[in-house]
Amino acid sequence: MKKLFTLKRRELILLFIWLIILLVVLIYFSSQKAIQIRERLRQQIVVAEEKLQRLRVVLRQRQFLEKKYGNIFQEYKLLKDSDHLLQEVEAVARGFNVNIVSIKPLSSKEFVDYRTVTIRIEIQDDIAVVVKFLRQVIEKLRCVRIERMQINVVSKEEWPKTNIFLNAVLFKL
Repeated sequence: MKKLFTLKRRELILLFIWLIILLVVLIYFSSQKAIQIRERLRQQIVVAEEKLQRLRVVLRQRQFLEKKYGNIFQEYKLLKDSDHLLQEVEAVARGFNVNIVSIKPLSSKEFVDYRTVTIRIEIQDDIAVVVKFLRQVIEKLRCVRIERMQINVVSKEEWPKTNIFLNAVLFKL
């Protein structure tokens, strides 16, 4: 009986050793899998942090550009359509006491984010006053450019007639 008990004890010790070995192997493989998952997550975190840094730089640039160029677009927002454009041109003309014979929009082209408007202004006044008026229009209304200008002299007693074609870009903001 004692022999049996010692065998059983040896078998128990062997069984216990095999269980410990099996447990160590299971712990090793599960910890390796956990280490791999942790490493993959760490790499994803690093990639996400790099992307976040790039987005922060873009955000800082956007804020800088909005601050810097916000005033410019503020001027363009005032000119919503050709009526506002004509009113602004007439206001500048009143400031210079320019004799406008007629002013009217000629054509308009639609685009996705903006449209262009061509207006015709007929002025009968001194050329120096007309030039000052045009300079002020271009400085005040940044979206306006002179497309064509024609000066007609009728007689020496009258002021020359000036036909001016202005091209303006009106943004759809």
